[in-house]
Amino acid sequence: DRGIWRRIKAVPFVASIPEDQMDPDLDTKLEAEAAYVLQWALEGCAEYMRNGLGTCAAVTAATAEYRAAEDIMGACLDDVADIGEGLHVAKPAFRAAMTAWFADAGMAHVWTDKAVKEDFARRGITDSRPRGEAWQWDGLALKPEWANRERSATTGKRAGWVD
Repeated sequence: DRGIWRRIKAVPFVASIPEDQMDPDLDTKLEAEAAYVLQWALEGCAEYMRNGLGTCAAVTAATAEYRAAEDIMGACLDDVADIGEGLHVAKPAFRAAMTAWFADAGMAHVWTDKAVKEDFARRGITDSRPRGEAWQWDGLALKPEWANRERSATTGKRAGWVD
């Protein structure tokens, strides 16, 4: 949620010092300068308290990349659904596809209906209940490979799905 993501800053540590250039006495040298290192840290803390935590393009890009990688529902939607105006899917059909996708991905936890609705609202996906019909998600439809899975006549379970 926004409360978490406004607090996370991914700092890309891209520098790698070759072993032959590493200072084997660095810990001793830093210990000898401990008072100055502490002073530098305290000055940095005071600056942070006055002005907050700034950012730079590298941190902004790394944070965006990390956030995209952690977007589980986004990955699920990419795999199981098409998103666009005029598309609709029954909520139970999407729930079944989502549950199967999570199981295929090795994730035991499936999102609650409330969590799905909140996430979808941020993506512009809404729900509705057309007169005389079941609840549906508006703005997405299952991809054919997810929509066309039939229940097995013998087991009552969807082929290849974990119910």
